[in-house]
Amino acid sequence: MSISKHVEEMNYTSEEILKVRKTYYAMCAEADYLLNRVWEALTSKGYGLDNTFVVYVSDHGEMNMEHRQVWKNSMYEGSSRVPFAIAGPGVAKGRRVTQLSSLLDVLPTLLDMGQETDWERHAELAGKSVLLLAGAPSSAPPQLVVTPGADRAVVSQYHSNMGNTGSFMVRKGPWKYIRFGHTLSAFSPQRYVPLLFNVDEDPSETQNLAGQHSQILGQLDLELQDLFDPEDVDRRVKSEDFRLYHRFFGSLDQKQLRKKLERAYAGFDAEDFKKIQLWAKELASWGVPELLVV
Repeated sequence: MSISKHVEEMNYTSEEILKVRKTYYAMCAEADYLLNRVWEALTSKGYGLDNTFVVYVSDHGEMNMEHRQVWKNSMYEGSSRVPFAIAGPGVAKGRRVTQLSSLLDVLPTLLDMGQETDWERHAELAGKSVLLLAGAPSSAPPQLVVTPGADRAVVSQYHSNMGNTGSFMVRKGPWKYIRFGHTLSAFSPQRYVPLLFNVDEDPSETQNLAGQHSQILGQLDLELQDLFDPEDVDRRVKSEDFRLYHRFFGSLDQKQLRKKLERAYAGFDAEDFKKIQLWAKELASWGVPELLVV
């Protein structure tokens, strides 16, 4: 992933790293400024925290040169950990909740704030309301409410750009478990090994404890398997990737395809093109209906 982001070199100076982080913190300050403009517009129309809920979340974090990475795309804390701030009627001012939550909890929490009465139609929601954790009363059914002290696991998965293969994460207590999709031969379990971090004791996530705590790793993997089969998900994602590839590039011969990719991706070379060919050949061997590699 560091190579994909062109930040794999180890000789960045402190000044260069500081420049990246200054830019990121400036963007945070800009976000604060823009949010304040929204709030000022609301208060000018008579809204206030006595009659209005405000929820601030983010879809991802920023690696900010940690683990030789920038942007998002990663299961490390810098990318996967996001703010979830709530203010409004009944919410305890200044309370900081350390229990794990997920972006899947946003919708149930909004429904709870809106005093939803027909919860049956939301029975399949994966998340839960965190309104009670914020100190405000909750009207959601007990099975859809996160209660103080609940020892819950949260799960995430990623199947997009900069990631060679699918990645899956489970967080529970101090532990973070990461495993990868092994559908294609290039991403074998021997090369893409599982990761296990104690985030409380190792917040920088530099010590992989998977070999030392096999029981914990197994328990967290069961949490994941109870929700879905990660290898089945990885295979289905890659099948869909190949369908899209065939849809947009299947009519091109190899020379045309390489030229198109060279124009689209800076630094795309013969070695990259060889990887594309091997990837397409292996996926085509599955016999996905109506697909043919030119």
